[in-house]
Amino acid sequence: MEIRKFAVLGFGNIGYTHAQNIIDHPNALLTAIFSRSPRDNVPQGVNFYNDYEELIKSEDLDAVVIATPTFTHEKIACLCAENELDIFLEKPMALTLEECDNIISAAYNANVKLFLGHVLRFWPSYFHVRNFVKSSKSTIGDIMEFEAKRLSTFPWSNWFADESKSGGVILDLSIHDLDYANWILGYFISISCKAKRIKHFGMKVYGKSITTLKFEKEKKAKIEASWAEKPDFPLTTYANLKGSEGNIEFNGEGIFEGYPIEIIEPLESYDGYYNEISHFIDCIINRDKNLAVNGEDGKISVAICLAAIESANNKGKEVFFDDFLKK
Repeated sequence: MEIRKFAVLGFGNIGYTHAQNIIDHPNALLTAIFSRSPRDNVPQGVNFYNDYEELIKSEDLDAVVIATPTFTHEKIACLCAENELDIFLEKPMALTLEECDNIISAAYNANVKLFLGHVLRFWPSYFHVRNFVKSSKSTIGDIMEFEAKRLSTFPWSNWFADESKSGGVILDLSIHDLDYANWILGYFISISCKAKRIKHFGMKVYGKSITTLKFEKEKKAKIEASWAEKPDFPLTTYANLKGSEGNIEFNGEGIFEGYPIEIIEPLESYDGYYNEISHFIDCIINRDKNLAVNGEDGKISVAICLAAIESANNKGKEVFFDDFLKK
């Protein structure tokens, strides 16, 4: 059995989740964790560092999961690539397209794998709906519209309130459904977004957004995101894919009763986070296997969000995506 040795860089909620899934995977071994803050939940036998450069220098590793704040992604990912480590990078890839390009170039030059953690592409309900409607077995006809909502309370750390570090609700939260809309409907023509700022930790940041994507043949997507829900409000998701002959409603829990679909391809687990880390491990063991979400995919998702932010900054003015990419 081939085993790949991992470190998890960043040990907040999502870093902890990835660490547990690495521990549970038969082909992976978690050897080290990095966090700026002391942690009392580090798994037994795993080395802890408060300096990621020291960790990378000291540990014998094959791959890393980078789950640090977005504004640190470029520097850490490029250093990992230079040290010939395969990279699982949490979304969003980076804050700018230039940073995305730098990460992609570093990974390419070092000949290492670069995977982007867009988990909806591995979440069973979202994955199965996409596979079904793209197959010959689909019963909803031509896809015409996608609607999605992702609503939550404000995140736990003050860096999210600094738009220069997080990109606000559009880049950090709405990116999930914007990436999925692009994945299921294909390349879009234009984007418009209306967003509202909210105040947290003494800073104003985009905390609510409604983004509309226009595609060819009058297809469209409407994506709503919120960090402005009341305390104790549970993360709430909703998606509705509408076709010429019917529709499918679903969320993170499953596909709603009354809209049965045929499962075309099974997944390893109901846990999308386990599915994506398992796919990454498979790809770094079997080097010829293509990653389901690569650096260019991650960059496009960032570009969609940045175009939406530009629109929001201009009171919802329509932004044509090809023109935006040429800037």
